[in-house]
Amino acid sequence: MPKQNLRKALPGTWYRATEEETGEGKVFRPVKPGGQVPPGRNRELLTLNPDGTLIEGSIAATDALTEAEGKWELEGNELILHLPSAKAQRRVIKTVIVDPDRIVIKK
Repeated sequence: MPKQNLRKALPGTWYRATEEETGEGKVFRPVKPGGQVPPGRNRELLTLNPDGTLIEGSIAATDALTEAEGKWELEGNELILHLPSAKAQRRVIKTVIVDPDRIVIKK
């Protein structure tokens, strides 16, 4: 998908749908506006804002949601996450499929 189309398709909140994953990669589904994340273990959340800011959510050992703030950008078909508070402050995500209802990234 061309970079301009990716920039339009990615903003929103996405949850990791581990139950849909195959060898192809990790699957993320959009959270509908006003909707809730379906129950499931190890749900990761990515909120990609149009202005390039992001919030990454994950489940802590206590089952509480933890959040880290940062920025995101595109380099070709790679989604780059900059999370200053994370151990890996720069993470490159290779997107395989980006549709309005699904993102698949390489594991």
